[in-house]
Amino acid sequence: MKATPFDRLETVYDALAEAIDRAGPEAETMFLAKLALTLAHRLDDDAAFVECIAIASQDLQKSD
Repeated sequence: MKATPFDRLETVYDALAEAIDRAGPEAETMFLAKLALTLAHRLDDDAAFVECIAIASQDLQKSD
């Protein structure tokens, strides 16, 4: 899997943050699920997608 250069990653992060803001709290989860499935389809590599899930799942803070 080819990694995005760090400087371009900031641009991607900004676009993602803006899209999440536009979706709003009530649609944020649905937006992220649709985005993940769209990316999985585009990636066309199940193992790489599962690896990305594992990476994204690391160090998540749970608020109680």
